[in-house]
Amino acid sequence: VYKRQTLPSSSSLSAPTALKRLRGKQPAKPTGHAQTPASHPGKGDANVTDFLQQAFPQLQKIASDKSQREMAHPFVVLLSSSAVRANELAKDLRVKLRNLKTAKLFAKHLKVDAQVEVLQGEFNALAVGTPNRLIKLLEMNAMSLARCRLVVLDSSFKNSKSFDLLTLPGVAKDTALLLRDHVLPAMIARKERKNVNEQLRLALF
Repeated sequence: VYKRQTLPSSSSLSAPTALKRLRGKQPAKPTGHAQTPASHPGKGDANVTDFLQQAFPQLQKIASDKSQREMAHPFVVLLSSSAVRANELAKDLRVKLRNLKTAKLFAKHLKVDAQVEVLQGEFNALAVGTPNRLIKLLEMNAMSLARCRLVVLDSSFKNSKSFDLLTLPGVAKDTALLLRDHVLPAMIARKERKNVNEQLRLALF
């Protein structure tokens, strides 16, 4: 469980400000029974499953509870800077968490209409995608963060020009907009819940 910084409401937080607050921010010391991974993933590391199991140890238990499931309401959303990288992360999840469905939400995999069908046709506990495509699906009401427990920013991966999710031109702006308009409001809406497992948390991979 990572401590979450208190942020202003989405109406007063600009996209550049949201981005600046995330740059250089490291996971806080763990509280409760979760543990921080031993080392920060290096460039190109796609072993996101081990990280996820430590950051969200209750995932399997919650996902097995049918009363918690709802179509197009993933429990975990992983945000990556490119379709290729997102596909690598999705592959790692599908191999190691075979009992949990993972939705691929990025432009080079399926068209938007096909992704809507995937989200509404079966329950996907996990979703991996790029900022622009996730914004589009959320604005279409094709998916929701209402039951999401963890949003993971794949900030450790750098492309050939050393840009990452928070610095890559275009993608960085979309990331900030997604956080400001969708993730942060969802976090604020549930921050008063006594059960920490029902709150939405943000983590850096």
